[in-house]
Amino acid sequence: MISGEPGTPPRYAVPDFIATSPDAADLAKTLGQVLWDDLNFEREFAFIPRDTYASIPRATSFADVPFDRWRELNTDGLIVGTVQKAGATVKVEMRLFNVRTRQAAF
Repeated sequence: MISGEPGTPPRYAVPDFIATSPDAADLAKTLGQVLWDDLNFEREFAFIPRDTYASIPRATSFADVPFDRWRELNTDGLIVGTVQKAGATVKVEMRLFNVRTRQAAF
């Protein structure tokens, strides 16, 4: 379970997805933005504005997510995704992390 500070909703972040193949960079950026836009539109979650992410080093895999830096932005939940493209095939993988515990919640 992901929770915010007592009395506040949890705050989520959705950075650009990680491109795991050279031709997936544009797609990785688009997927992260579209997911953030779609979830934020529902107004059921609190989201950290994407323009504040520039100070956070970009992860290159699920294993090197800089959780301590995301906590500096008071992030409770972090959606990290990877995108791999091979010809006409696209493989997308996503995980929702509890930033405090550094564990995948989904």
